[in-house]
Amino acid sequence: MSLITEIKNQRQKILIVDRQRSFLASLLRSTFIRYDFDVYLSSQPPTHLDQFQHCFLINETNLALATKTAAGVKITYLYLNRPQPAERLIKHLRHHHGRHIKVVNLVGDEAYIKDNWENLLWFVFSKSEENVLHLRQYLKKPVPRAPHSSRFVFLLGSLYQTVRKRYLWLLLVLLLIWQCGFIVPLSVMGLQFYQTYRRFQTNPRSNLKTNLTAVRRSLDWTKSLYGYARPTWLLFSLANLPDSIIQVSEKTLTVADQLSGLARDGQRILAVILKTDHDAAESLWVGKTIGDLPNRIDQINEDLRYIQQKLPDRPRFFARGKTEINQTIALLNQTETMLPALPKILAQNGEKKYLLLFANNMELRPGGGFIGSFAVVTVKNFGLESWHVYDVYDADGQLTAHLDPPEAIKTYLRQPHWFLRDSAFAPDWPENYRQATVFLAKEMGWDTFDGGMLMTTTALQTLLQAYGNLYLSDFNEVVNADNFYLKAQLYSEKNFFPGSTQKKSFLTALVNQLLIGTETASPQAVLLKLKQSLDEKQLVLYFDDQSVQTLFDKFYWAGRVIEPSCPKNIDHCINNYLFPFDANLGVNKANFFVNRFQEVKTVITPDGTIKVRLRNRLKNNSQNDVFPGGAYVDYFQLLLPSDAVITQVSRNGVLDEDYSVTTGQYQTIALFLTVPPQNQTTIEVDYQLNASIPAGKSVYQLLMQKQIGSSNNDVSFVIQLPSNVALLNQNFSPLVENNQILYNTTLSADKIFFLELSKQ
Repeated sequence: MSLITEIKNQRQKILIVDRQRSFLASLLRSTFIRYDFDVYLSSQPPTHLDQFQHCFLINETNLALATKTAAGVKITYLYLNRPQPAERLIKHLRHHHGRHIKVVNLVGDEAYIKDNWENLLWFVFSKSEENVLHLRQYLKKPVPRAPHSSRFVFLLGSLYQTVRKRYLWLLLVLLLIWQCGFIVPLSVMGLQFYQTYRRFQTNPRSNLKTNLTAVRRSLDWTKSLYGYARPTWLLFSLANLPDSIIQVSEKTLTVADQLSGLARDGQRILAVILKTDHDAAESLWVGKTIGDLPNRIDQINEDLRYIQQKLPDRPRFFARGKTEINQTIALLNQTETMLPALPKILAQNGEKKYLLLFANNMELRPGGGFIGSFAVVTVKNFGLESWHVYDVYDADGQLTAHLDPPEAIKTYLRQPHWFLRDSAFAPDWPENYRQATVFLAKEMGWDTFDGGMLMTTTALQTLLQAYGNLYLSDFNEVVNADNFYLKAQLYSEKNFFPGSTQKKSFLTALVNQLLIGTETASPQAVLLKLKQSLDEKQLVLYFDDQSVQTLFDKFYWAGRVIEPSCPKNIDHCINNYLFPFDANLGVNKANFFVNRFQEVKTVITPDGTIKVRLRNRLKNNSQNDVFPGGAYVDYFQLLLPSDAVITQVSRNGVLDEDYSVTTGQYQTIALFLTVPPQNQTTIEVDYQLNASIPAGKSVYQLLMQKQIGSSNNDVSFVIQLPSNVALLNQNFSPLVENNQILYNTTLSADKIFFLELSKQ
């Protein structure tokens, strides 16, 4: 194999520098391109010329270039009708010998230069030692030198020509600023809105007045500038977008002002309610303000709906904003629904007394948890008249009558008597409330309450998130949502004995600080945390006034055991009902370490039979048997439809017959189990519904209730359909594959799963 070597000549680089763009530059360029040189044009000489083989400087007055450049670069100075600079350079070269520098002095018109062009090129590229060439055209009349006045006229003419060529661009730029200048303050306003939103998200209690003032200033600038441009934007049908942005911005600022006003009034209302010495004028103002709130809320909701309608679905920021607007509207609607009840709850022109039970849901009971303390709260004419915290043993120690306890307490706790501390043993809060009043009537002689509520440890932790750090001076402790449970346990269990006061003193100090902190806390943050606890059944309410209780029942805040029912307009509806709940009988706080997972699997056979399996898995993450952890001793109960047929119960995959079944409004399965530390136990209950899926369209509805005080457990909902049953609609977003429906969720509240089916 032979190798072929190809030799390619390197093209020479030539630089032409001409500040005034004379015809010489064009003539040189066209000539050298014809001879296949690389030609570069420049209006300014570069700092270094070493990268070029030959440089042509036309009418250049900078003589320093001649001496700074390396000798390897050939430089030619060309002067056209400029004899004086040429003579100066020639004199300069006599003192600074530069063999690589040549000077061409040209005097004449363009035609004369072109006629002598070949001579000029020969001189430039020749190896002659001569470095100066004079080419002069002999004219009959010498070219006169222009007077100063003529130079001024020439400059004015040049300026006029420049303006004449470029005035159109200047006009276009001014027109663009006139028509689009509003976009700058509009963009600034959008950034300010975003920064305000982020600040509010980070700290809902922050004062946004300064931020909103800046936004309003940018909006005013935008509207002022857009007023000039809008007719043009209307002409080209482009005004819809900026009009919408400005209108949404105005509505947003209006809503912000309205919400700020609500927050201020809400804070003042709370301050008056929590004062034990408020006067009649303050009560009158609270009543009038509450009466005006529905109209104000309606106006805010109307503006929010307008904003929501105008906001796009993309990008994600706007979609998230629309979701939050929905949540705000829902919260305001709930608030408006409850407003008529507030004068009755707060005893307008009267007095009412309420019972508040504090339940430790780390020692979970069917009704929320072990009752460790309680309080009696008296309100009078929109104000807090008095409140007192009691340790539960203060009351139980005075019980002289005998009350039979539930069978589980008698059997597993081995307690022959029943006390207030164990009264939350039903899964229904109204029933537990009535039982608690029975105990207090027998123990303390109190038999007149107008309602009651139960608040779990988790509810207090959630509420503390709206307050931040609270300093309890009596205990020299800083309490917040993160350390509240540990601090409460410390002062509840350390050196405890029946009759000690440290637990109720700790709660009293904490409630005092909550009442004081409400004056500075964000009303919105407090209400949102209270609503979260109500939604998640960590706080439940009951009022003897049924007109008030009916309003709260609409939001499922009473902690009732619900009787499932189908919508009236559905002909064929099959109800399924599940309510699992625990009772921690281990005399410890093991629920702090217990995780729960539940799976509900429904299988519909081709003939329409409905078979259900509940798998309830409990995992105890406690490290050892040391208090407050340890073995999870659980009395597990499950409510099912009364006509359900139980086929089997198993524990960890093994059939278990050690359970009891009672039938009433519901069918109740109960069994006792123990989960040691670092272990898990799975209970499976299989049953079959009495009703079956009929031919044609029908609805299958599953109501699954959450236990008061229980954590938000993970739930998997699976339904398997035969080939002759099709899914038409549902109220959740499942994963559907091969006639199997899968939906994973969190049981943070009572949930209803609704499926519309069609059977062939």
